[in-house]
Amino acid sequence: QKKIVELLLLGGLGALFVLMGIFGSGWSQRFTSQRVVTLYFAFQVLLANAIIVIGREQALVALILFPLAAHGVMMLSSKGSYLLGALLVVTALMSFGALESRLISTVVGGLALAAGVVFTMMFTRVAVGENIARAEVERLNLELATANRKLREYAAQVQELAVANERNRLAREIHDSLGHY
Repeated sequence: QKKIVELLLLGGLGALFVLMGIFGSGWSQRFTSQRVVTLYFAFQVLLANAIIVIGREQALVALILFPLAAHGVMMLSSKGSYLLGALLVVTALMSFGALESRLISTVVGGLALAAGVVFTMMFTRVAVGENIARAEVERLNLELATANRKLREYAAQVQELAVANERNRLAREIHDSLGHY
């Protein structure tokens, strides 16, 4: 009976965590207030740690922190994302410490978690940087295409002016020749 309640609670909290990740992040980004984004992450950290405590028998439950770390890199400043990463590790360590009475297993689990969070954050930072670079290349490509189009238009105008100047020069020569004759 107790296991069923724990599983249902774990499933509900997990579903809430996922829904908040999908819809809450977009909702919080629409606001210019950093307070709303901070509240979003505070709520997600609390949910994640509740899931860790309730799902203590599931060995991989702490992996729930990795998407949150990646989200932090995408939504927060560099400093804010590093603070979030540290907060994730510290609160997870506190959750592990509350569950485990052995210091060694808590420290080893915390180090493994910290390594995963750091890897996730660095990988996400690279991916975000690549997306920014790709957008910049596309913007520059558009500017280059516009400049090329204008250059072709200017070249056509120069050619028309050259033809008009040549016609005028020939007309003057003919006029001068006839006038002189």
